[in-house]
Amino acid sequence: MPLPDASDAEKARIYRQFQSKNALAGDSNGLTDQLMDALRLQTFVDTHNEDELRRISLVGSATQTMSFSGPIPGSGQIIVATIDSNVKQTIFQPGIGEVYQLVGISFERTAGSGSSTYTLYLEDGVNDVYWFYQTSSDTQVSFSADSNFPDFPMYFDRGLYLCGAVSNGASGGGIAGSWKVAVVRVR
Repeated sequence: MPLPDASDAEKARIYRQFQSKNALAGDSNGLTDQLMDALRLQTFVDTHNEDELRRISLVGSATQTMSFSGPIPGSGQIIVATIDSNVKQTIFQPGIGEVYQLVGISFERTAGSGSSTYTLYLEDGVNDVYWFYQTSSDTQVSFSADSNFPDFPMYFDRGLYLCGAVSNGASGGGIAGSWKVAVVRVR
């Protein structure tokens, strides 16, 4: 059933643009959250596009490429960010309009020895908040509730993102390795 008083569905941008796609996001020809984002961002919000915006919401909900209440299926990913010691670096910053929930985080050291301090910050592009740190001599460090890591849901968007730094203790020298962050997109 078409939307009441809606413009002709045959002329709708979403149906023309995605007519060759299917609803299976894992399929090579599937509709993905990235494709939906691109179309959504091309559609201007004004009274002339109300029908198109309703169709985007409808198709996004039906194909599970947009979420109105939780994680978007198939959107989980592990971000790997290589670091230089003693330098605060961005670990993960979502794209415009994206919101991700932190699922887990760890650090794998590939060079350096001794005890190191692993520090996480929340950043907004101007200011940062010292969020959490852990000191360890292990080559793999996991951050979890066991290590007093905050276990509340943590969300990141373009304006509030995750940074980190690693500093070597008494042994001096450089540390090399990678932060690994597991996230799932919620919007």
